[in-house]
Amino acid sequence: MIECDDFIESVESWICHPLSINNDHLLGALVTLRLLTSTTLSLMSSQRKHGKPTTKDGLMPFISILNRRIDTWKHKWAGTSGSRTDADEESCHEFLINFYGCHLRLQLSSMQLQPASVQGSSEGPDLDILWMAYSSALCMLQMIPQHPHHLSFAQDSVHVMLAYCAAFLVRV
Repeated sequence: MIECDDFIESVESWICHPLSINNDHLLGALVTLRLLTSTTLSLMSSQRKHGKPTTKDGLMPFISILNRRIDTWKHKWAGTSGSRTDADEESCHEFLINFYGCHLRLQLSSMQLQPASVQGSSEGPDLDILWMAYSSALCMLQMIPQHPHHLSFAQDSVHVMLAYCAAFLVRV
């Protein structure tokens, strides 16, 4: 939903500007996550729509690269507290960054599992991708009781992501 332009792509310098506020760090994290994944999600969706291979023969290398980039992203942004003095705000930002990272992994891997889940499909799911999706979904669920007081700050997005997570786990 974020259009890529020079302003959006300069988010990392924007959050260092003297006029930025503490919450800009979380916004910067989410914007960079969107920039990180926008082309990959489009590529994966396009490949799947056209019936092209989407696992080890096609997009598995992209998924592996993106998985490492998500790890790098989480490490970078969960550690940037800026000048925050409120420990609860810092904890909330870290929770949201970790939660969004896990959800993205779940979403990427579950997209790759969909062709194998179609009734009558002769190929089973790729176990590496299934494990990535399953472990990401469990990680999301484990974060909720650890940070229940942060759920009100996330509005509906975390609740929708949890519903996606639950639907995936029920399906598995």
